[in-house]
Amino acid sequence: MTISNLSRRQLIGAAARGAAGLAASARAMPTPGHGGAAPTVPPPGKIPVAIMLDEAATMMDFAGPWEVFQDVAMGGGGGYYLYTVAPEMKTYNNTGNILPGHTMTGLKFTPDFTFATAPQPKVIVMGAQMHFDGKEKLAWLRKAAPAAEVVLSVCTGNFIAAHAGLLDGLE
Repeated sequence: MTISNLSRRQLIGAAARGAAGLAASARAMPTPGHGGAAPTVPPPGKIPVAIMLDEAATMMDFAGPWEVFQDVAMGGGGGYYLYTVAPEMKTYNNTGNILPGHTMTGLKFTPDFTFATAPQPKVIVMGAQMHFDGKEKLAWLRKAAPAAEVVLSVCTGNFIAAHAGLLDGLE
């Protein structure tokens, strides 16, 4: 039977079975930050991508790039080893908690690594977040950026790069 001969119901059923199989295989493999121990080095063939986070990080600024890097592997590429890095191993909130008197706490996340334990990335992503000038964050960025192939920022993540001196001398 070819795809063109499948009814809508058969096609949806086949897609659901495929998704269930992928979900089952994903649950069987430990992944960083999701119940398994994060490896200290990226798996062979994977490009390490560090997503810098902190309290009140803007969800769209880290979730969007994460999805893009994650989905590249679906196109047959070697893929990326994505991980989050923050000042401490603790629970952080996204931007839902920044308005005075606002009761929403935002999405909570726990990083995969601290700045002290993170592997050297080939790509660094900085989104908007409240603390542009955290000493540990800037020290890690100054150390990791020269060895990275790409350092990119989203929105006011540029201020982190500026505080770290990465934009000095640029127009």
